[in-house]
Amino acid sequence: FFPRNLLMIADHGIGLVIFGVSLIVGILLIRSMFRELEIEADVEKLIGKLHRNNILLKKVDIQKNEFVSLASHQLRGPLTNIYGYISMILDGDYGEVPEHLREPINRIFKSSTFLGFLINDFLNVSRIDKGEMEYTIQDFDVSTMLDQLMKEFQLVAKTAHLDFMHEFNEADKIMVRADVNKTKQI
Repeated sequence: FFPRNLLMIADHGIGLVIFGVSLIVGILLIRSMFRELEIEADVEKLIGKLHRNNILLKKVDIQKNEFVSLASHQLRGPLTNIYGYISMILDGDYGEVPEHLREPINRIFKSSTFLGFLINDFLNVSRIDKGEMEYTIQDFDVSTMLDQLMKEFQLVAKTAHLDFMHEFNEADKIMVRADVNKTKQI
């Protein structure tokens, strides 16, 4: 009698333990499922926000491209006039250019040419965004290019109370194979 009751009690005890463990595991699984559903709802909200923000960013990008294109076209007209008049002055259409004015006028001419390249790059902003920018690769001397840039920006530097100096000999040539105008922009 005693061992049989003990076995029944043990069976009931094991059954109760299994039931208790199953109950605890079930509760933990249900809690985990509810947490997962909450996280999934949060993720869906974030995805919705990201989608709306992406649409807004695309609209802003289109507006930016339109602005850059419009501004570039608006700059191009006056620049063409400057370039044309300077070219005519240098060609002597308005009379002989005094020697002391020839160098500053040449700098203006070169700067307006460079500005034209910059404006063309702004007009190609969509190409830049797509990684389709065109480059004109050629060999050139960096020291000569830097010397020209220093001459072009000398007046600006002087106005800002800055001094330009360089320490390379005319014999020192630093040959590079790259796009001259993009390198000047840098």
